[in-house]
Amino acid sequence: SPSRELGAGFSMCVYKNQAVFFGGSFESSRWGEESSMTNDLFSFSFVQHKWYPITPNAPASENGEASPPLVPIPRYRSSVGVVGNMFYIFGGIVDIRSGTGVHILDDFYCFDMKKKEYALLEKASSLLPNEEGEDEDEEGGEEEEEDEDSDEEQEKGKSLSVLANEDE
Repeated sequence: SPSRELGAGFSMCVYKNQAVFFGGSFESSRWGEESSMTNDLFSFSFVQHKWYPITPNAPASENGEASPPLVPIPRYRSSVGVVGNMFYIFGGIVDIRSGTGVHILDDFYCFDMKKKEYALLEKASSLLPNEEGEDEDEEGGEEEEEDEDSDEEQEKGKSLSVLANEDE
C-alpha cells in the first residue's frame, strides 16, 4: 500500500521512470475540516513500485542566510507538464474557507527535478472568482459556444492556450 494517500484533484505527470504527483484536496472525514488542500510533491517509482516524498530545497541565497523554500500555495486541479528535467505547474483551484468560496489561480511555477527547487515563472494576477456567469460577463459573450462551457472546461482551455502560445 502507498506510504501516502492522494486526495482528489491531484495532478500527475510522468518524469523518466516515475509518476510525479502534485497537490490535491482531502475530504472532511479524513482531516476533521470541511476540506484540506495540499501542495505536496510525491513520486511513484515504476521500477521499485514505491512512493517517495519530494522535498523542495531552498534556493541558493546570495548573502548566505537560510531562507525557506519557495513553494506554490496548496491547491487542487492544477495543469502540469514535464519538459526535460522541469515539472511545470499552472494554476489550479483554491477553496478559501474565509467565506469567499472557490477561486481559480493563474500562476505558473516550474520545479527543477534535479535541483529540487521551485521557480515562479508568472505571479497570479489575482484570485479569480469561480462564480457562475462571471466569466461570461468578462468575455463579453462574443463566442456563444464558449459561454455554455462548464467552469472546468474553461479552466482547461485557459491552460491549453498558455501552452499553445509557447509553441508559436
